[in-house]
Amino acid sequence: MTTQAPKPRPSVGVSVAVVNPKGQVLFSKRKGSHGAGTWQFPGGHLEHGKTPLECAEDEVQEETGLLVTGVKIVTLTNDIFEAEGKHYVTLFAKLQHKEKDKCEGWEWWSWEKFFSGKETGVAESNELFLPLKNLLKEFSSVDELKAAFH
Repeated sequence: MTTQAPKPRPSVGVSVAVVNPKGQVLFSKRKGSHGAGTWQFPGGHLEHGKTPLECAEDEVQEETGLLVTGVKIVTLTNDIFEAEGKHYVTLFAKLQHKEKDKCEGWEWWSWEKFFSGKETGVAESNELFLPLKNLLKEFSSVDELKAAFH
């Protein structure tokens, strides 16, 4: 009798929509690891012993230098990276960013620019990180997306 090796369990990722007073969202291009060269929100892996909210606050600070509080979980996606053999459940969180221009090397996008990827094909291209592609599938309009992260 042949036994198969057990499949690895999914990992948990946390992705944070940092929204500025103009209603724009912070994006960065991934470097290294899976999804290199694709756009993403700040975020990372949920570490043992931390809550998703602690993870969200820590990842935003580590990646952008912003000290944040008041993070709230909005939704989640189920992300299977077939080519890499990875499976993630990504928790999407939101927060309001009150400080100005502390994020060099990042880009502020309008929700409309992000959502337009659904119509222009960007969402199906390799420009967005898989969890962001899946996030777009969760919403039927940009207004619905904006309301969820407001």
